[in-house]
Amino acid sequence: IAAHPEVQQKLNKEIKDVLDSKIRNGLPLRPTYNDIKSMPYLTAVVHETQRLCPIAHVLARETQVSSPTHTSTTTPTLTQPSPQQQQDDEWNGIPLRKGTWVTINAYGVQRSPEHFEDPDAFKPERWMDNRLKNSNSFLHLAFGHGRRGCFGKPLALMEIKIFAFHLLHRFTLRCHNDDTRLHMEETFGLRPKDNQLWISFERK
Repeated sequence: IAAHPEVQQKLNKEIKDVLDSKIRNGLPLRPTYNDIKSMPYLTAVVHETQRLCPIAHVLARETQVSSPTHTSTTTPTLTQPSPQQQQDDEWNGIPLRKGTWVTINAYGVQRSPEHFEDPDAFKPERWMDNRLKNSNSFLHLAFGHGRRGCFGKPLALMEIKIFAFHLLHRFTLRCHNDDTRLHMEETFGLRPKDNQLWISFERK
């Protein structure tokens, strides 16, 4: 956001619209759940940030072909598959033996030119396009996916948006790197390369 003042300007307008509505209606100047849900550009900015810089840039899953089954009784019970029920499988012609660990390159998927036009560019508007919003949900892997996806995703997204709302309401962000492109390096997750990211916060 700090490196893209045009994005920051659009976010400021969306925040101002929410606050102006509260002033007109005599409401406290604090964003509610419904306020945040009514801010499509803020949501798009968060999605685009997570697309380019996912914290969990690599995901790992163990193959389990047979899923646990529920037995219909008064109190449902969970039955684990026996070794005889577990079988080898294949995906796109690639054999997968039971118990195989599969690594998913979330960083590569989310920067694939097959799915994203100009994939290395920061363009929040792409998430407001109906084609992308209605496309394969595996294009957004910041929280994993499926049964092993992060169950705290809704809460985490709401916290991120509320934090961004208050931050941008109070401060203007400016990037002071000579190269405003965000270069990342791999550690446990992703972080700015050499920890070199110079940003100032100017109180409004």
